[in-house]
Amino acid sequence: MSKPTALHQRLPLKSPRPHRRWLAARLLLLPCLVFMLCAIPSIALAHGGVNDGHDASSISPLRQGWFALLVLLAAGSLCTGCYRLQCNGRLAARGRLLLALIAITAALAACTIAADRRAQAELLVLTADSFEPAMNGHEASEGVTLASDLDTESVQPGRRCTAGDPVRAYAVAAIDVEITLNRYLDYDPEGRMYVLEDDLARVRAEEAQNQASRAASAQTPSEPAVSLGLQGDAIQPLILRVNQGECLRITLRNATERAGGEPVSFHLHGSSLYVAGSGAAAVAANPDTIIAPGEIVTYEWWVAEDEREGTHYFHSHGRTREQTNHGLFGAVIVEPQGARYLDPLSGDELQSGWAAIIEDPNGSDFREFALVYHEIGTERFRHRDRNGLQVQLLDRFTDAYKPGGRALNYRSEPFMNRLALQYQTEGRIDNSLAYSSYAFGDPATPILRSYLADPVKQRVIHGGSEVFHVHHVHGGGIRWRRQPDAEPSAFDSGLDKHPPLLPQVTERLDSQSIGPSESYDLENECGSGGCQLSAGDFL
Repeated sequence: MSKPTALHQRLPLKSPRPHRRWLAARLLLLPCLVFMLCAIPSIALAHGGVNDGHDASSISPLRQGWFALLVLLAAGSLCTGCYRLQCNGRLAARGRLLLALIAITAALAACTIAADRRAQAELLVLTADSFEPAMNGHEASEGVTLASDLDTESVQPGRRCTAGDPVRAYAVAAIDVEITLNRYLDYDPEGRMYVLEDDLARVRAEEAQNQASRAASAQTPSEPAVSLGLQGDAIQPLILRVNQGECLRITLRNATERAGGEPVSFHLHGSSLYVAGSGAAAVAANPDTIIAPGEIVTYEWWVAEDEREGTHYFHSHGRTREQTNHGLFGAVIVEPQGARYLDPLSGDELQSGWAAIIEDPNGSDFREFALVYHEIGTERFRHRDRNGLQVQLLDRFTDAYKPGGRALNYRSEPFMNRLALQYQTEGRIDNSLAYSSYAFGDPATPILRSYLADPVKQRVIHGGSEVFHVHHVHGGGIRWRRQPDAEPSAFDSGLDKHPPLLPQVTERLDSQSIGPSESYDLENECGSGGCQLSAGDFL
Protein backbone atom coordinates (compact mmCIF):
# COMPACT_ATOMS: atom_id res chain seq x y z
CA MET A 1 0.00 0.00 0.00
CA SER A 2 1.33 3.41 -0.94
CA LYS A 3 1.99 5.97 1.74
CA PRO A 4 -0.64 8.78 1.94
CA THR A 5 0.51 12.04 0.44
CA ALA A 6 0.58 15.33 2.34
CA LEU A 7 -2.46 16.45 0.39
CA HIS A 8 -4.39 13.41 1.57
CA GLN A 9 -3.35 14.07 5.14
CA ARG A 10 -4.72 17.62 5.02
CA LEU A 11 -8.16 16.62 3.75
CA PRO A 12 -10.79 16.10 6.50
CA LEU A 13 -12.29 12.65 6.73
CA LYS A 14 -15.96 12.61 5.73
CA SER A 15 -18.43 10.80 7.91
CA PRO A 16 -20.41 8.17 6.05
CA ARG A 17 -23.63 9.68 7.47
CA PRO A 18 -24.60 13.07 8.99
CA HIS A 19 -23.69 13.50 12.60
CA ARG A 20 -26.61 13.05 14.97
CA ARG A 21 -25.96 16.32 16.76
CA TRP A 22 -25.86 18.18 13.45
CA LEU A 23 -29.21 16.64 12.51
CA ALA A 24 -30.63 17.69 15.88
CA ALA A 25 -29.36 21.21 15.32
CA ARG A 26 -31.08 21.39 11.95
CA LEU A 27 -34.32 20.09 13.42
CA LEU A 28 -34.17 22.76 16.13
CA LEU A 29 -33.27 25.56 13.72
CA LEU A 30 -36.14 24.78 11.31
CA PRO A 31 -38.95 25.86 13.69
CA CYS A 32 -36.85 28.93 14.56
CA LEU A 33 -36.84 30.03 10.93
CA VAL A 34 -40.55 29.29 10.51
CA PHE A 35 -41.34 31.28 13.63
CA MET A 36 -39.21 34.23 12.49
CA LEU A 37 -40.68 34.33 8.98
CA CYS A 38 -44.33 33.87 9.93
CA ALA A 39 -45.15 34.63 13.53
CA ILE A 40 -42.88 37.46 14.62
CA PRO A 41 -43.84 39.98 11.88
CA SER A 42 -47.56 39.62 12.56
CA ILE A 43 -47.10 39.78 16.33
CA ALA A 44 -44.80 42.78 16.11
CA LEU A 45 -47.23 44.65 13.83
CA ALA A 46 -50.12 43.92 16.15
CA HIS A 47 -48.28 44.88 19.33
CA GLY A 48 -49.05 48.28 20.78
CA GLY A 49 -48.94 47.90 24.55
CA VAL A 50 -51.80 47.33 26.95
CA ASN A 51 -52.78 50.97 27.06
CA ASP A 52 -55.65 52.56 25.11
CA GLY A 53 -57.57 49.41 24.33
CA HIS A 54 -54.58 47.15 23.69
CA ASP A 55 -55.62 44.28 25.89
CA ALA A 56 -53.05 42.37 27.91
CA SER A 57 -54.16 39.01 26.47
CA SER A 58 -52.37 39.82 23.21
CA ILE A 59 -49.14 40.64 25.03
CA SER A 60 -48.79 37.21 26.63
CA PRO A 61 -48.37 35.33 23.31
CA LEU A 62 -45.83 37.93 22.27
CA ARG A 63 -43.78 37.43 25.42
CA GLN A 64 -44.06 33.64 25.16
CA GLY A 65 -43.08 33.78 21.49
CA TRP A 66 -39.87 35.69 22.18
CA PHE A 67 -38.90 33.24 24.94
CA ALA A 68 -39.67 30.24 22.72
CA LEU A 69 -37.53 31.64 19.93
CA LEU A 70 -34.70 32.35 22.37
CA VAL A 71 -34.77 28.79 23.71
CA LEU A 72 -34.88 27.25 20.22
CA LEU A 73 -31.99 29.39 19.00
CA ALA A 74 -29.93 28.61 22.08
CA ALA A 75 -30.47 24.86 21.75
CA GLY A 76 -29.76 24.84 18.04
CA SER A 77 -26.67 27.00 18.47
CA LEU A 78 -25.38 24.76 21.26
CA CYS A 79 -25.69 21.61 19.17
CA THR A 80 -24.21 23.29 16.10
CA GLY A 81 -21.39 24.82 18.11
CA CYS A 82 -20.50 21.55 19.80
CA TYR A 83 -20.40 19.76 16.48
CA ARG A 84 -18.20 22.44 14.88
CA LEU A 85 -15.84 22.47 17.85
CA GLN A 86 -15.43 18.70 17.64
CA CYS A 87 -14.80 18.78 13.89
CA ASN A 88 -12.78 21.95 13.45
CA GLY A 89 -11.69 23.03 16.90
CA ARG A 90 -13.31 26.45 16.40
CA LEU A 91 -16.70 27.98 15.79
CA ALA A 92 -17.67 28.09 12.14
CA ALA A 93 -19.31 31.12 10.53
CA ARG A 94 -22.78 29.65 11.08
CA GLY A 95 -22.07 29.22 14.76
CA ARG A 96 -20.93 32.82 15.14
CA LEU A 97 -24.01 34.00 13.26
CA LEU A 98 -26.28 32.03 15.57
CA LEU A 99 -24.63 33.48 18.65
CA ALA A 100 -25.10 36.99 17.28
CA LEU A 101 -28.74 36.17 16.52
CA ILE A 102 -29.23 34.94 20.08
CA ALA A 103 -27.81 38.19 21.46
CA ILE A 104 -30.10 40.29 19.27
CA THR A 105 -33.12 38.16 20.17
CA ALA A 106 -32.36 38.44 23.87
CA ALA A 107 -32.12 42.22 23.59
CA LEU A 108 -35.42 42.44 21.68
CA ALA A 109 -37.12 40.17 24.20
CA ALA A 110 -35.85 42.28 27.09
CA CYS A 111 -37.05 45.50 25.43
CA THR A 112 -40.47 44.01 24.66
CA ILE A 113 -41.01 42.78 28.21
CA ALA A 114 -39.82 46.08 29.66
CA ALA A 115 -42.18 48.05 27.42
CA ASP A 116 -45.01 45.69 28.36
CA ARG A 117 -44.43 46.24 32.08
CA ARG A 118 -44.09 49.99 31.62
CA ALA A 119 -47.38 50.14 29.67
CA GLN A 120 -49.16 48.14 32.37
CA ALA A 121 -47.84 50.53 35.00
CA GLU A 122 -48.90 53.55 32.95
CA LEU A 123 -52.40 52.15 32.65
CA LEU A 124 -52.81 52.82 36.37
CA VAL A 125 -51.31 56.29 36.26
CA LEU A 126 -53.95 58.98 35.89
CA THR A 127 -53.19 62.55 35.04
CA ALA A 128 -54.03 65.23 37.57
CA ASP A 129 -56.77 66.75 35.43
CA SER A 130 -58.62 63.77 34.03
CA PHE A 131 -59.10 60.06 34.06
CA GLU A 132 -57.11 59.62 30.86
CA PRO A 133 -54.02 57.33 31.02
CA ALA A 134 -50.69 58.90 30.21
CA MET A 135 -49.24 58.41 26.71
CA ASN A 136 -46.87 55.47 26.51
CA GLY A 137 -43.64 55.19 24.56
CA HIS A 138 -45.22 53.27 21.70
CA GLU A 139 -47.83 55.97 21.09
CA ALA A 140 -45.23 58.71 21.26
CA SER A 141 -43.25 57.01 18.48
CA GLU A 142 -46.17 56.76 16.05
CA GLY A 143 -45.71 60.15 14.36
CA VAL A 144 -48.68 62.54 14.30
CA THR A 145 -50.69 61.85 17.44
CA LEU A 146 -54.47 62.04 17.13
CA ALA A 147 -55.05 63.74 20.47
CA SER A 148 -56.30 67.00 21.88
CA ASP A 149 -54.02 70.00 21.73
CA LEU A 150 -53.16 70.68 25.36
CA ASP A 151 -52.39 74.33 24.56
CA THR A 152 -55.91 75.10 23.31
CA GLU A 153 -59.40 74.38 24.55
CA SER A 154 -62.49 73.72 22.44
CA VAL A 155 -64.82 75.04 25.15
CA GLN A 156 -64.58 78.81 25.72
CA PRO A 157 -66.06 81.07 28.42
CA GLY A 158 -69.38 82.67 27.58
CA ARG A 159 -72.55 84.17 28.93
CA ARG A 160 -74.60 82.08 31.35
CA CYS A 161 -78.27 81.26 30.94
CA THR A 162 -80.71 83.49 32.81
CA ALA A 163 -84.17 82.87 34.23
CA GLY A 164 -85.95 84.47 31.28
CA ASP A 165 -84.15 82.55 28.54
CA PRO A 166 -86.06 79.88 26.59
CA VAL A 167 -84.69 76.48 27.60
CA ARG A 168 -84.30 73.34 25.51
CA ALA A 169 -83.60 70.55 27.97
CA TYR A 170 -82.46 66.98 27.40
CA ALA A 171 -82.08 64.21 29.98
CA VAL A 172 -79.26 61.97 28.76
CA ALA A 173 -77.74 58.74 30.04
CA ALA A 174 -74.33 57.28 29.20
CA ILE A 175 -74.68 53.50 28.97
CA ASP A 176 -72.97 50.27 27.98
CA VAL A 177 -74.68 48.51 25.10
CA GLU A 178 -73.97 45.82 22.54
CA ILE A 179 -74.05 47.66 19.21
CA THR A 180 -75.24 45.44 16.37
CA LEU A 181 -73.69 46.71 13.14
CA ASN A 182 -75.86 45.08 10.46
CA ARG A 183 -78.54 42.54 9.79
CA TYR A 184 -75.88 39.85 9.52
CA LEU A 185 -75.60 40.44 13.30
CA ASP A 186 -71.95 41.45 13.59
CA TYR A 187 -71.64 43.42 16.81
CA ASP A 188 -69.38 45.35 19.15
CA PRO A 189 -69.53 43.73 22.62
CA GLU A 190 -67.81 46.75 24.18
CA GLY A 191 -70.23 49.33 22.78
CA ARG A 192 -71.19 52.54 24.57
CA MET A 193 -73.59 55.31 23.71
CA TYR A 194 -75.38 58.43 24.89
CA VAL A 195 -79.15 58.01 24.88
CA LEU A 196 -82.14 60.09 25.91
CA GLU A 197 -83.63 58.78 29.15
CA ASP A 198 -86.98 58.47 27.35
CA ASP A 199 -85.42 56.12 24.78
CA LEU A 200 -83.45 53.94 27.20
CA ALA A 201 -86.14 51.25 27.36
CA ARG A 202 -86.25 51.07 23.54
CA VAL A 203 -82.47 50.67 23.43
CA ARG A 204 -82.58 47.77 25.89
CA ALA A 205 -85.43 46.15 23.96
CA GLU A 206 -83.49 46.38 20.68
CA GLU A 207 -80.35 45.04 22.36
CA ALA A 208 -82.30 42.04 23.71
CA GLN A 209 -83.94 41.44 20.32
CA ASN A 210 -80.56 41.42 18.57
CA GLN A 211 -79.15 39.02 21.17
CA ALA A 212 -82.13 36.71 20.68
CA SER A 213 -81.64 36.86 16.92
CA ARG A 214 -77.99 35.85 17.28
CA ALA A 215 -78.97 32.96 19.55
CA ALA A 216 -81.64 31.67 17.12
CA SER A 217 -80.82 28.79 14.83
CA ALA A 218 -80.82 28.88 11.05
CA GLN A 219 -83.96 26.72 11.04
CA THR A 220 -85.89 29.15 13.26
CA PRO A 221 -84.45 32.61 12.45
CA SER A 222 -85.44 35.61 14.53
CA GLU A 223 -85.80 39.13 13.10
CA PRO A 224 -83.06 41.50 14.35
CA ALA A 225 -83.78 45.04 15.55
CA VAL A 226 -81.68 46.56 12.76
CA SER A 227 -83.64 48.36 10.07
CA LEU A 228 -82.72 48.85 6.44
CA GLY A 229 -81.16 52.27 6.02
CA LEU A 230 -81.20 53.10 9.75
CA GLN A 231 -84.80 54.27 9.92
CA GLY A 232 -85.97 54.99 13.46
CA ASP A 233 -83.64 52.61 15.34
CA ALA A 234 -83.07 53.53 18.98
CA ILE A 235 -79.45 52.36 18.86
CA GLN A 236 -77.81 55.17 16.91
CA PRO A 237 -75.52 58.10 17.80
CA LEU A 238 -77.30 60.77 19.82
CA ILE A 239 -78.00 63.84 17.66
CA LEU A 240 -79.48 66.77 19.60
CA ARG A 241 -80.70 70.12 18.28
CA VAL A 242 -81.00 73.59 19.75
CA ASN A 243 -82.08 76.89 18.23
CA GLN A 244 -80.21 80.14 18.14
CA GLY A 245 -81.27 82.23 21.14
CA GLU A 246 -82.01 79.25 23.42
CA CYS A 247 -80.41 77.85 26.57
CA LEU A 248 -79.29 74.26 26.03
CA ARG A 249 -79.53 72.22 29.25
CA ILE A 250 -78.08 68.71 29.35
CA THR A 251 -78.64 66.56 32.44
CA LEU A 252 -76.23 63.62 32.19
CA ARG A 253 -76.53 60.45 34.25
CA ASN A 254 -73.70 57.93 34.34
CA ALA A 255 -75.49 54.61 33.84
CA THR A 256 -72.43 52.55 32.85
CA GLU A 257 -72.30 49.17 34.57
CA ARG A 258 -69.82 46.98 32.70
CA ALA A 259 -66.90 46.02 35.00
CA GLY A 260 -68.28 48.25 37.72
CA GLY A 261 -68.82 51.25 35.46
CA GLU A 262 -66.44 53.99 34.36
CA PRO A 263 -66.21 57.78 34.61
CA VAL A 264 -67.95 59.77 31.86
CA SER A 265 -68.50 63.40 30.89
CA PHE A 266 -70.10 65.54 28.17
CA HIS A 267 -67.54 67.66 26.32
CA LEU A 268 -69.12 69.84 23.62
CA HIS A 269 -66.67 71.23 21.05
CA GLY A 270 -66.93 74.82 19.89
CA SER A 271 -69.29 75.85 22.67
CA SER A 272 -69.38 77.78 25.94
CA LEU A 273 -70.70 74.81 27.92
CA TYR A 274 -70.42 75.10 31.69
CA VAL A 275 -71.39 73.11 34.78
CA ALA A 276 -74.72 74.51 35.94
CA GLY A 277 -74.01 73.99 39.62
CA SER A 278 -70.74 75.90 39.74
CA GLY A 279 -70.71 77.99 36.57
CA ALA A 280 -67.21 76.71 35.79
CA ALA A 281 -66.39 75.90 32.17
CA ALA A 282 -67.06 72.27 31.24
CA VAL A 283 -63.48 71.57 30.16
CA ALA A 284 -61.53 68.37 30.62
CA ALA A 285 -59.41 69.97 33.35
CA ASN A 286 -62.49 70.66 35.49
CA PRO A 287 -63.07 67.60 37.71
CA ASP A 288 -66.73 68.61 38.21
CA THR A 289 -67.47 67.74 34.58
CA ILE A 290 -66.54 64.06 35.03
CA ILE A 291 -68.90 61.88 37.02
CA ALA A 292 -68.60 58.39 38.47
CA PRO A 293 -71.16 55.62 37.87
CA GLY A 294 -74.55 56.51 39.34
CA GLU A 295 -73.84 60.25 39.55
CA ILE A 296 -75.65 63.09 37.72
CA VAL A 297 -74.39 66.42 36.44
CA THR A 298 -76.12 69.24 34.57
CA TYR A 299 -74.47 71.32 31.86
CA GLU A 300 -75.76 74.50 30.21
CA TRP A 301 -74.87 76.55 27.15
CA TRP A 302 -76.39 79.86 26.15
CA VAL A 303 -76.65 79.73 22.36
CA ALA A 304 -76.54 83.35 21.27
CA GLU A 305 -78.83 84.69 18.54
CA ASP A 306 -75.80 85.26 16.31
CA GLU A 307 -74.32 81.81 16.95
CA ARG A 308 -73.42 80.23 13.62
CA GLU A 309 -75.78 77.53 12.42
CA GLY A 310 -73.96 74.21 12.35
CA THR A 311 -72.69 71.09 14.07
CA HIS A 312 -70.86 70.67 17.37
CA TYR A 313 -69.28 67.29 18.19
CA PHE A 314 -69.42 65.96 21.75
CA HIS A 315 -67.77 63.03 23.51
CA SER A 316 -66.61 61.89 26.94
CA HIS A 317 -63.35 62.69 28.71
CA GLY A 318 -63.78 59.81 31.17
CA ARG A 319 -61.61 57.40 29.20
CA THR A 320 -61.50 59.33 26.00
CA ARG A 321 -60.06 57.03 23.35
CA GLU A 322 -61.53 53.78 24.65
CA GLN A 323 -65.02 55.27 25.03
CA THR A 324 -64.92 57.19 21.76
CA ASN A 325 -63.75 54.15 19.80
CA HIS A 326 -66.78 52.21 20.99
CA GLY A 327 -69.52 54.77 20.36
CA LEU A 328 -69.68 57.29 23.22
CA PHE A 329 -70.08 60.36 21.04
CA GLY A 330 -72.74 62.46 19.36
CA ALA A 331 -73.49 65.95 18.09
CA VAL A 332 -75.47 69.08 18.90
CA ILE A 333 -76.72 70.96 15.84
CA VAL A 334 -77.50 74.67 16.16
CA GLU A 335 -80.59 75.38 14.07
CA PRO A 336 -82.08 78.71 12.88
CA GLN A 337 -83.92 80.79 15.47
CA GLY A 338 -87.49 79.58 15.97
CA ALA A 339 -87.01 76.36 13.97
CA ARG A 340 -89.10 73.23 14.49
CA TYR A 341 -87.77 69.68 14.06
CA LEU A 342 -89.96 67.02 12.47
CA ASP A 343 -89.55 63.28 12.10
CA PRO A 344 -89.27 62.56 8.34
CA LEU A 345 -91.04 59.21 8.81
CA SER A 346 -94.07 60.37 10.78
CA GLY A 347 -94.13 64.15 10.60
CA ASP A 348 -94.28 64.37 14.41
CA GLU A 349 -92.09 66.55 16.60
CA LEU A 350 -88.60 65.07 16.79
CA GLN A 351 -86.54 64.85 19.97
CA SER A 352 -83.40 63.37 18.45
CA GLY A 353 -82.26 61.47 15.38
CA TRP A 354 -79.81 61.59 12.51
CA ALA A 355 -82.48 62.55 9.93
CA ALA A 356 -84.87 65.46 10.35
CA ILE A 357 -87.01 67.99 8.52
CA ILE A 358 -86.20 71.48 9.76
CA GLU A 359 -88.95 74.09 9.49
CA ASP A 360 -87.27 77.50 9.35
CA PRO A 361 -89.73 80.38 9.97
CA ASN A 362 -87.28 82.88 8.49
CA GLY A 363 -86.00 80.90 5.51
CA SER A 364 -86.38 77.76 3.47
CA ASP A 365 -87.30 74.51 5.16
CA PHE A 366 -84.79 71.73 4.53
CA ARG A 367 -83.96 68.10 5.08
CA GLU A 368 -81.08 67.48 7.45
CA PHE A 369 -78.88 64.39 7.61
CA ALA A 370 -76.22 63.92 10.29
CA LEU A 371 -73.64 61.37 9.12
CA VAL A 372 -71.14 60.18 11.70
CA TYR A 373 -68.01 58.50 10.37
CA HIS A 374 -66.16 56.40 12.94
CA GLU A 375 -64.31 53.18 13.63
CA ILE A 376 -65.25 50.10 15.65
CA GLY A 377 -62.58 49.98 18.34
CA THR A 378 -58.89 50.63 17.80
CA GLU A 379 -56.95 49.31 14.83
CA ARG A 380 -56.17 46.18 16.85
CA PHE A 381 -59.71 45.60 18.05
CA ARG A 382 -61.76 42.95 16.30
CA HIS A 383 -65.53 43.01 16.67
CA ARG A 384 -67.58 39.79 16.75
CA ASP A 385 -69.71 37.96 14.25
CA ARG A 386 -73.12 36.52 15.09
CA ASN A 387 -71.47 33.45 16.64
CA GLY A 388 -69.36 35.54 19.00
CA LEU A 389 -66.12 34.88 17.08
CA GLN A 390 -63.69 37.62 16.20
CA VAL A 391 -64.15 38.92 12.67
CA GLN A 392 -61.05 38.24 10.60
CA LEU A 393 -58.72 41.08 9.68
CA LEU A 394 -58.87 40.34 5.94
CA ASP A 395 -61.95 39.73 3.85
CA ARG A 396 -61.35 36.34 2.27
CA PHE A 397 -63.34 37.33 -0.82
CA THR A 398 -62.02 40.83 -1.57
CA ASP A 399 -58.86 41.05 0.63
CA ALA A 400 -60.30 44.22 2.20
CA TYR A 401 -58.69 45.19 5.52
CA LYS A 402 -60.79 45.07 8.72
CA PRO A 403 -64.16 44.24 7.14
CA GLY A 404 -66.81 46.01 9.17
CA GLY A 405 -64.20 47.98 11.11
CA ARG A 406 -65.33 51.34 9.66
CA ALA A 407 -68.86 52.52 10.28
CA LEU A 408 -71.51 55.16 9.67
CA ASN A 409 -73.84 55.91 12.60
CA TYR A 410 -73.10 52.58 14.33
CA ARG A 411 -73.75 50.64 11.11
CA SER A 412 -71.37 48.78 8.81
CA GLU A 413 -72.11 46.23 6.11
CA PRO A 414 -68.92 44.77 4.61
CA PHE A 415 -68.85 42.97 1.28
CA MET A 416 -67.61 39.87 3.08
CA ASN A 417 -71.04 39.18 4.62
CA ARG A 418 -72.87 39.67 1.34
CA LEU A 419 -70.51 37.54 -0.72
CA ALA A 420 -70.46 34.81 1.95
CA LEU A 421 -74.26 34.66 1.74
CA GLN A 422 -74.06 34.47 -2.04
CA TYR A 423 -71.50 31.66 -1.88
CA GLN A 424 -73.61 29.80 0.70
CA THR A 425 -76.77 29.97 -1.40
CA GLU A 426 -75.38 29.74 -4.95
CA GLY A 427 -71.97 28.09 -4.55
CA ARG A 428 -70.16 30.98 -6.24
CA ILE A 429 -69.50 34.68 -5.81
CA ASP A 430 -69.94 37.61 -8.16
CA ASN A 431 -68.02 40.67 -6.99
CA SER A 432 -69.94 42.88 -9.40
CA LEU A 433 -73.04 42.42 -7.24
CA ALA A 434 -71.39 43.43 -3.96
CA TYR A 435 -73.01 46.88 -4.01
CA SER A 436 -76.33 45.66 -5.34
CA SER A 437 -79.49 46.25 -3.33
CA TYR A 438 -81.29 44.26 -6.03
CA ALA A 439 -79.29 41.17 -5.05
CA PHE A 440 -78.93 41.68 -1.29
CA GLY A 441 -81.50 44.28 -0.29
CA ASP A 442 -80.75 47.72 1.10
CA PRO A 443 -77.91 47.89 3.63
CA ALA A 444 -78.25 48.76 7.31
CA THR A 445 -76.11 51.89 6.87
CA PRO A 446 -77.91 55.27 6.66
CA ILE A 447 -79.91 55.89 3.49
CA LEU A 448 -80.57 59.60 2.89
CA ARG A 449 -84.07 59.77 1.42
CA SER A 450 -85.38 62.89 -0.29
CA TYR A 451 -87.31 64.14 -3.31
CA LEU A 452 -85.77 65.91 -6.28
CA ALA A 453 -84.78 69.52 -5.54
CA ASP A 454 -85.50 69.19 -1.82
CA PRO A 455 -83.19 71.60 0.02
CA VAL A 456 -80.66 69.39 1.83
CA LYS A 457 -77.99 70.06 4.44
CA GLN A 458 -75.53 67.33 5.32
CA ARG A 459 -73.93 67.46 8.77
CA VAL A 460 -70.74 65.40 8.38
CA ILE A 461 -69.05 64.40 11.64
CA HIS A 462 -66.00 62.32 12.54
CA GLY A 463 -66.89 60.51 15.74
CA GLY A 464 -63.88 58.20 15.93
CA SER A 465 -60.22 58.67 16.76
CA GLU A 466 -58.26 56.25 14.58
CA VAL A 467 -58.18 57.17 10.88
CA PHE A 468 -59.26 59.89 8.45
CA HIS A 469 -62.29 59.47 6.20
CA VAL A 470 -63.47 61.08 2.95
CA HIS A 471 -67.11 62.04 2.46
CA HIS A 472 -68.14 61.80 -1.18
CA VAL A 473 -71.48 61.37 -2.93
CA HIS A 474 -71.03 59.41 -6.16
CA GLY A 475 -72.82 60.39 -9.34
CA GLY A 476 -71.05 63.65 -10.10
CA GLY A 477 -74.02 65.93 -9.51
CA ILE A 478 -73.99 66.45 -5.74
CA ARG A 479 -71.66 69.29 -4.77
CA TRP A 480 -71.46 72.13 -2.28
CA ARG A 481 -69.58 75.30 -1.43
CA ARG A 482 -66.41 74.83 0.60
CA GLN A 483 -67.54 77.76 2.77
CA PRO A 484 -71.35 77.94 2.64
CA ASP A 485 -71.47 81.19 4.66
CA ALA A 486 -69.11 83.08 2.34
CA GLU A 487 -71.75 83.52 -0.37
CA PRO A 488 -75.25 82.20 -1.12
CA SER A 489 -74.98 78.42 -1.36
CA ALA A 490 -78.00 78.01 -3.69
CA PHE A 491 -79.09 75.01 -1.61
CA ASP A 492 -82.75 75.95 -2.15
CA SER A 493 -82.62 77.19 -5.76
CA GLY A 494 -83.89 74.00 -7.37
CA LEU A 495 -83.30 73.32 -11.06
CA ASP A 496 -80.64 75.59 -12.55
CA LYS A 497 -79.60 74.80 -16.11
CA HIS A 498 -76.94 77.51 -16.15
CA PRO A 499 -75.22 77.70 -12.76
CA PRO A 500 -72.17 79.99 -12.64
CA LEU A 501 -69.10 78.19 -13.88
CA LEU A 502 -66.99 79.54 -11.04
CA PRO A 503 -68.34 80.68 -7.68
CA GLN A 504 -67.44 84.23 -6.76
CA VAL A 505 -65.88 83.59 -3.36
CA THR A 506 -65.47 79.91 -2.52
CA GLU A 507 -64.94 76.87 -4.70
CA ARG A 508 -67.27 73.90 -5.13
CA LEU A 509 -66.45 70.46 -3.74
CA ASP A 510 -67.84 66.99 -4.14
CA SER A 511 -65.48 65.39 -1.59
CA GLN A 512 -64.48 66.39 1.92
CA SER A 513 -61.76 64.72 3.99
CA ILE A 514 -62.50 64.66 7.70
CA GLY A 515 -60.35 63.91 10.74
CA PRO A 516 -61.13 62.91 14.33
CA SER A 517 -63.58 65.25 16.14
CA GLU A 518 -64.05 67.43 13.03
CA SER A 519 -67.43 68.35 11.59
CA TYR A 520 -68.52 70.00 8.34
CA ASP A 521 -71.84 71.50 7.29
CA LEU A 522 -72.55 70.89 3.61
CA GLU A 523 -75.39 72.57 1.72
CA ASN A 524 -76.19 70.74 -1.52
CA GLU A 525 -76.11 73.17 -4.46
CA CYS A 526 -79.54 73.30 -6.16
CA GLY A 527 -80.94 70.85 -3.64
CA SER A 528 -81.24 67.09 -3.79
CA GLY A 529 -80.09 65.64 -7.11
CA GLY A 530 -77.79 68.56 -7.90
CA CYS A 531 -78.29 71.36 -10.39
CA GLN A 532 -79.21 68.89 -13.14
CA LEU A 533 -81.79 67.21 -10.85
CA SER A 534 -80.54 63.66 -11.26
CA ALA A 535 -82.93 61.07 -9.85
CA GLY A 536 -81.77 57.74 -8.49
CA ASP A 537 -79.47 56.24 -5.88
CA PHE A 538 -76.17 57.89 -5.06
CA LEU A 539 -73.56 55.88 -3.16
